[in-house]
Amino acid sequence: MGDITELTAVLKASLGWNLARVKCLSLIMTCLIKVQSVNLRKLASAFPGATLMDSNYKRLQRLFRSYNLNFTQVARLIVAMLPYTKLTLSLDRTNWKLGTTNINFLVLGVVHKGVAFPILWMLLPKRGNSSTAERIALMERYADIFGLTTIECLLADREFIGDDWLSYLKENKVSFRIRIRSNMLVSRAQGGTSAAKSFFRNLTMGQSRELGLRTVGSHKLCVHGAKLETGKYEVPPILRTAIG
Repeated sequence: MGDITELTAVLKASLGWNLARVKCLSLIMTCLIKVQSVNLRKLASAFPGATLMDSNYKRLQRLFRSYNLNFTQVARLIVAMLPYTKLTLSLDRTNWKLGTTNINFLVLGVVHKGVAFPILWMLLPKRGNSSTAERIALMERYADIFGLTTIECLLADREFIGDDWLSYLKENKVSFRIRIRSNMLVSRAQGGTSAAKSFFRNLTMGQSRELGLRTVGSHKLCVHGAKLETGKYEVPPILRTAIG
């Protein structure tokens, strides 16, 4: 399993917990990598030493039953461990069912080496897409903790569009790259509009094209497209001019 002394020291300095609780968290983190599961029995079975698995399992139960994690502290810890002064963030949503109950989370993550690590989230009391108000509320939580000036770029998929949402990002000078639907209307240089995919039909595999500033909805955005190796199109509008 390896020595957890260094990890324990980092966690204790950041979280301020007692040593026993911090050591338990350190073991959980290292065992997660080993067993690749959040199942407590599987985690308990991977704990080092001669302690019985049932004892380790009860130890984990006590930790999660008796202690409320301060997720703001956890968010600060994750960001502090990354080697960046400016952060690339991802906004996404994950939805599944637990029995007949819909679980729908709006999640803000920090991107490191192609992986998004969740730092803030919101449980949506519904199925389906988030609203502009919900997205703004999550971004404002981030702003309260880290400040919006720490954002290098915000990445999001096709569902995270809308004039009011884009207005919020532009007004707060948050640079973003957001994919749009292939049939979304984009202004043409000679006038009129066409579906986004029509600007990239003649691209060869792996080729990309920058359209420059075009009107998308009620906003002037820089539109870029590429033809991926799968043969599909990637058409993310990218705001640059308002950010400088």
